[in-house]
Amino acid sequence: MTIPRESGAAGSSAAAGGGSGLPDHVAGTLSYALGAITGILFFVLDRHRPFVRFHALQAIGITVVWIALMVALTVVGLVLAVVPVLGWLVDLLLVLGFSLLGFALWIWLMVQAWRGQQWEFPILGAWIRRMEGPMDTPQPPGPAG
Repeated sequence: MTIPRESGAAGSSAAAGGGSGLPDHVAGTLSYALGAITGILFFVLDRHRPFVRFHALQAIGITVVWIALMVALTVVGLVLAVVPVLGWLVDLLLVLGFSLLGFALWIWLMVQAWRGQQWEFPILGAWIRRMEGPMDTPQPPGPAG
């Protein structure tokens, strides 16, 4: 699902109080560059900029899901290794197909961020939106004492 950009989201720059100093669309795109590494970096630097925060959180979430799926695919590959030639071939095709799919997703997400769009990855995107809500509203201080 593509969510239209907020007014000025693609061209606005960081607030004067810190941040990366990059325009939103550049910071959002770079959030995906090295997966969770740049996702965490931009989340920390630009956590008060909703567009960048969304893309940083999505980059972190997709990286975690990707690693879990790769571990599962490795286990499947170990099971398929029992079958002499056919198992090895099926495993190779699975890994190649999954890798190409991941590369295409990575490029798609970076292009969408560059265009100022907030494309939500199914299930994960909705979860990120729910997580974002509490960050947007300031919490009242607790009782003293």
